[in-house]
Amino acid sequence: MEREDLESVLDDIRYLAEHRDVSMVKTVLLAARPADVAEIVRHLPEELGRYVFGLLDPERASDVLLELDDFSRERLAAGLDRERLSALIDVMDSDDAADVVKDLPASMAESVLETIPDEDSAEVRTLLQHEEDTAGGLMQLELVAVPARSTVDEAIQEVRRRAGMIEHVYDLYVVGEGGQLRGVISLDRLLTAAGSARVEEIMDENAVVVGTDVDQEEVAKLFKRYNLIALPVVDRERRLVGRITVDDVIDVVVDEASEDIRRLAGVGEEEYRETSPFRISRARLPWLLLGLTGGVCSAALLSRYEGSLARNLPLAFFVPVVTAMGGNIGIQSSAIVISGLASGEISIRDSGRRILQELRVGLLNAIVCGLAIALVTSPWQGQEIGFVVTTALVTVILSASLIGSTVPLVLHRFGLDPSLATGPFITASNDILGLIVYMTIAGILR
Repeated sequence: MEREDLESVLDDIRYLAEHRDVSMVKTVLLAARPADVAEIVRHLPEELGRYVFGLLDPERASDVLLELDDFSRERLAAGLDRERLSALIDVMDSDDAADVVKDLPASMAESVLETIPDEDSAEVRTLLQHEEDTAGGLMQLELVAVPARSTVDEAIQEVRRRAGMIEHVYDLYVVGEGGQLRGVISLDRLLTAAGSARVEEIMDENAVVVGTDVDQEEVAKLFKRYNLIALPVVDRERRLVGRITVDDVIDVVVDEASEDIRRLAGVGEEEYRETSPFRISRARLPWLLLGLTGGVCSAALLSRYEGSLARNLPLAFFVPVVTAMGGNIGIQSSAIVISGLASGEISIRDSGRRILQELRVGLLNAIVCGLAIALVTSPWQGQEIGFVVTTALVTVILSASLIGSTVPLVLHRFGLDPSLATGPFITASNDILGLIVYMTIAGILR
């Protein structure tokens, strides 16, 4: 649904919901996809959103609930009674049900798990044992698996039997007597094989697999590297325990990218959920105080050169230029490196090549920016000032390129999140370094 159409439908739904026109609301909702209904519910006032959501049948309501962002889903689910929530969770895939249950208050979650069928409850409890940001936390338990000695015809019958219970079947998994994963067969390979053939004869024994404790970012990299649609998950004894599908990985990629962007700005995920300005301020203040500390250090450095600045006042005019360029260059370099580390395109093994590449780019940028500042400063403040500013700017750009590309790699090498190296930290460090370089060069050349 186009954005303009969605806004028009939203206005209609709001009017109909306010007047409690049940039949018309249902008619409009039936014509919309679950993702569009979720968008409508999210943008309605909370009371109207709950009313509209309450008109949906359990299967459609469960689809809509899963399409909501985490904050909206938690808020909506928390307001549902136990019977309604249990009905929604009962029709979800195991991984989706676990995602909803884990965000419920503990008492409500336990009550819901006691209400749904024992088999479904056991599956959800199994998934909740895994960390949320691991392969075990992403996987679903619904899959199609057959013994290695099964024939192709028997495997096809098993796919048909299980298809109604699984949303999407992409691959067939072949297991041994102890449940160990032996291989994987794609559906097209299965359907084109001779019916009497054994599945172990046509399976891919070298299929990509992942352990339950692998981080979700690594899982996303595997999907990208091997162009996967589904990925089997095994335990430490290589027993097949679940599968991860590409739709869940897309959510991971979006979540990880959003997290990195927030960290670039020095803010946290809780700001999307938090409504108290005091708590939001408390979350941002540490980063702001870091920037403030860098500013105070810069001021202290300037005070040490008070005499030089007093004798050569024009030097002070260009302090913002030098520090700003250092911060900008540092942010650019670090952003490229962090993006490459996140996507897997950059690794520690080729860190030397990446740093050298950033220095080459920095040199080209330094030459162009140096020439530009020289053309401005020399006619304005004289050639001597122009030479000082140009030399300092070129040096600062090169050093900022080195810092911006090196710090994220160093943090990554020691297992720390490289996105923490950006924003206030890079800006503050380059401001201080820029001032030291600028005033040192000014002292030497003047």
